[in-house]
Amino acid sequence: MIKSGFVVETIIENCSCNLPTHRLLKCDQDLFEAQTEDYDHYVDSGVGGRCKDCGEDLLLDIHFVVTHTDRIRRHPQDLSEH
Repeated sequence: MIKSGFVVETIIENCSCNLPTHRLLKCDQDLFEAQTEDYDHYVDSGVGGRCKDCGEDLLLDIHFVVTHTDRIRRHPQDLSEH
């Protein structure tokens, strides 16, 4: 199965810059599939980060949300050794 979807960063504890609470992130497909292997919505909670503007600490939750799953069927000829 190949899963696709989106990743959102949610700021739990903000810095003095008062950044937007939610931000859409780019994510490597392999990482996305690993994080959502057993779930359609996985939250990596309490991730520490730093504001790129002021350098203060942030506390983040990173949400991996599956919106589509492709089921791939393999034919016997596709399973041969390369």
